Amino acid sequence: MKLRLPRWTAPLLLLVTGGLFAWYWRHHPEVGSTLSQANPGGLAVIGVLFLASIGCIAWAYWILLKICGLHIQSAENMALTSYSTIANFFGPGQSGPGVRAVYLKQKHGLKLRTYTFATLLYYAVYAVLSGLLLLASSGQYWPLAILGFFGVIGVVWLVLRAAQKKWPQARLHLTPRLLTMLTLAVAAQMACYVLIYFVELQMVQAGASLRQVVAYAGAANFSLFVSLTPGGIGIREAFLAFSTKLHGIGLTSIVAANVIDRAVYVVVLGLLFAVLSGLHVKRRFTL
Repeated sequence: MKLRLPRWTAPLLLLVTGGLFAWYWRHHPEVGSTLSQANPGGLAVIGVLFLASIGCIAWAYWILLKICGLHIQSAENMALTSYSTIANFFGPGQSGPGVRAVYLKQKHGLKLRTYTFATLLYYAVYAVLSGLLLLASSGQYWPLAILGFFGVIGVVWLVLRAAQKKWPQARLHLTPRLLTMLTLAVAAQMACYVLIYFVELQMVQAGASLRQVVAYAGAANFSLFVSLTPGGIGIREAFLAFSTKLHGIGLTSIVAANVIDRAVYVVVLGLLFAVLSGLHVKRRFTL
């Protein structure tokens, strides 16, 4: 079954989010005073970490293509990752995978079914590791989180092998080695996010511990699956607001930290787009 939402859904959610944010800002002036104390050095660190996270995503996508039986040059993979990341933020929903799927099909003949299965594999690993972050944030359950980390490889591999038997036309070259590499790539991506959130929360003087930041990151990651608005604006904040009992970070700190997060990320993506345009890489993606 396919869920078809009206085209006005995303703009409406953005308007509602903007209205709620304006109301909150007006009634909580401490948010503005907190942001005014933002350290430029901290903003630069966040920007570098965002670039590192995009590099981890490119690593994960490179592994996915190997699972699909396709090899492309590293420069092309990085450029495709950059463009799909930009589309993923500024486009409605999760536009990035769609951009990649269309490009890979028209440029390299990769079947949509094959790439769809590989993308679902990525999301499965992403979801399980996000759940493990929430589990690991509780001190008494961290041994289970470590055990679960290695269990991800075995469980997902078995599920995908069963799916391949049912849909053999997908033809995924799935091996324990590639699945392990994919898990490590996604784990590195999440490590970047944890560090980003840690720096942001320290900048807004939330006084969050590492355990709280890990829980915060785990809750924020799950917003990926319902990102109906560009960049998931309002969606991630809602997830974090409803999960305050898990991470214990106040709403004012959440709002301030996410303002910093969005602002720095937009600047990073803008610079990335300018670099790609300057190198005339855009001509590759006229498809």
